[in-house]
Amino acid sequence: MPFAPSPAEVALVGAIFAVADPQKLGLVTGEQGVKVFAGAKLAPATLGDIWALADPENNGALTRKGVAIAVRLIGWAQNGESPSAELLERAPPIAARAPAPTAPLSNQLPPLLPADRNKFLLLFNKTNPAGGLLNGQSCPNYLPSCWLMKPIYRRASEKYVRSL
Repeated sequence: MPFAPSPAEVALVGAIFAVADPQKLGLVTGEQGVKVFAGAKLAPATLGDIWALADPENNGALTRKGVAIAVRLIGWAQNGESPSAELLERAPPIAARAPAPTAPLSNQLPPLLPADRNKFLLLFNKTNPAGGLLNGQSCPNYLPSCWLMKPIYRRASEKYVRSL
């Protein structure tokens, strides 16, 4: 069975790429990978084994698939397993500590999954937006109850006082 990342792994890969690939090249370099994967709190030798499995052609950089493979193997290593290709075929474990994005988390938005997007569109349309904008006075009635929207509302309300 070919490797297929879980939705949680896809979301984490998106967060990693958001900070480790600022030029949007579709690659995480070895230098950025060291910074990101250090947050997993695994031995350097284990992280080296994981990188080797995620970058089998020894390109020195990981694609999205390579980062997803690394994320899966990090989860297994944190659960006491030695990294191996066979672990890629097993359902992912719950990671004890995820690889850490290199930018401060307070400056990042969580990944937006398709299911969340649909929920937010429904909520947005219920507010009767005028010209694609919400009335700034009504936003606090809707947005603070959505955990994902709180940082968006906070940032937007600092910049745009009257409407979002």
